[in-house]
Amino acid sequence: MTELAFRYQYGSAESFSHAFKKQYLLPPSVYKKRRMRFTDIYPKYNLSETEGIKMNSYTMVPYNTEELSEGLLSARGTYFLMADIDHMMAINEISREAGDAAIATTASRIERSVKQGMIGLRIGGEEFGVITGLRDAGEAEEIAKKIISFSDEEVKWSGGSFKFSLSIGVALIPEYSENNEQAIKAADEAMYKAKHNGRNTYYIIN
Repeated sequence: MTELAFRYQYGSAESFSHAFKKQYLLPPSVYKKRRMRFTDIYPKYNLSETEGIKMNSYTMVPYNTEELSEGLLSARGTYFLMADIDHMMAINEISREAGDAAIATTASRIERSVKQGMIGLRIGGEEFGVITGLRDAGEAEEIAKKIISFSDEEVKWSGGSFKFSLSIGVALIPEYSENNEQAIKAADEAMYKAKHNGRNTYYIIN
């Protein structure tokens, strides 16, 4: 803790801890145990948490394309999940805050569904991905089912509450992939098939 305090030019570990708690509403030790495993690849999430309430804010920062490529291409031959928020335009019409809540909640749903070592990332406005590292289709399918299972949960924001669902595509990252587009193409196609099949579901391409 002292090392972190000095690195960020705080006079003591106590002053760093106080500033951290003011920003994140949790002391550093608790935050470390509960923090998202989402990578900083795209975009970084700046969390604001309160007890009993999921994330309600985030900050976007530029992503490192090279780092993203390395993560995807090193996982060739394993399953990638592509998740997209259903009817995002309608949610944004409620308010921008509602849209932000849906995005943060999607990250939370993925976080509660993935296993240790998997990498979650946001790859577009309302699109998220998971590099599972799994070679078994059934195991990857269980991750998708778990994420979908949260669709009946109420999402609370300052103006009220609402529910929303996700459509998920599941597919292998091809062994021949040479770039990001090739790596996620099949999962993207599977996700659109899930949309076509009525949303709030997943579609797997083996």
